[in-house]
Amino acid sequence: MLKAHPNIEFRLYEPFHFYRPWRWNNRLHDKMMIVDGRIGLISGRNIGDRYHLTEDFTREFVLDLDVVVSTDRQENPHSAVSQMGEYFTELWEHPFTQEMGFFFNSRKEKRGGGSADSLYGAIAAGSQ
Repeated sequence: MLKAHPNIEFRLYEPFHFYRPWRWNNRLHDKMMIVDGRIGLISGRNIGDRYHLTEDFTREFVLDLDVVVSTDRQENPHSAVSQMGEYFTELWEHPFTQEMGFFFNSRKEKRGGGSADSLYGAIAAGSQ
């Protein structure tokens, strides 16, 4: 599973606390990926099935937008990609950000593991 991978960490920004309602809206919806300090993708895209159009077009879909930016020099501090990295680091190290203190129960982990195994199989088949 992802949590067992040595190069993957999870943190939560402003985790939900039932007895602190004044903090409920201090949540983030950002989705960001930076690749090798040269390509950045930022989005509000949701990844659940309910947000995608079905093959038979019977369900409404949500139009999400993605922005991809790139730079030819990784060390350029003025590039948008560099600034995205600084923003990520600021959030990752922020006092409101905490290590994940919970893990999935065995039922959810089993369900996710099956999806991960299918994905790994598809990737392996495509690379041959």
